Amino acid sequence: MMSGARSLPAPLATLAQAMRATTLRELFAADSHRATNLSHDLACGGTELFIDFSKQAITTAVLDTLIDEAQTRGVFARRDAMLAGEPINRTENRAVTHVAMRATDDRTAPARLRSEVQAGESALRDFIAGVPTRLPGGTPPYSATRRRQCCRIRAPWRCCPAISHNW
Repeated sequence: MMSGARSLPAPLATLAQAMRATTLRELFAADSHRATNLSHDLACGGTELFIDFSKQAITTAVLDTLIDEAQTRGVFARRDAMLAGEPINRTENRAVTHVAMRATDDRTAPARLRSEVQAGESALRDFIAGVPTRLPGGTPPYSATRRRQCCRIRAPWRCCPAISHNW
């Protein structure tokens, strides 16, 4: 068990035990609307995500209990604080930036946080652009692959156009 891990709450433990003894075939047979009842469109700002739990060993009772437990433990309040740009990174006493890295407007991250991320990306582009492509004598210090990795570590969902070199 992980350090600090808690035991499963009793209602979830009971439901988990029931799920272990049930097959997906049985779950679909018992609920003709399973695909509809356990599929959801989620939206956050301009991003939409379709989630289909119907092919998982879960029921609406399990999902409702999980949501209740998340509410009880403050997960939704923490999510809202993260999206609002509140300083939830306790180690550095600042807002987390991974949400702002993907944000396009104030619905998904505050402008001041998006601005901070853009400044960081700009500094990274400047750093990578300053890495020499050849050492004196013509030997490459870093392969094109390594330079590409440097870019994608910071922004894996997009490569910075300012440093594209036909990779």
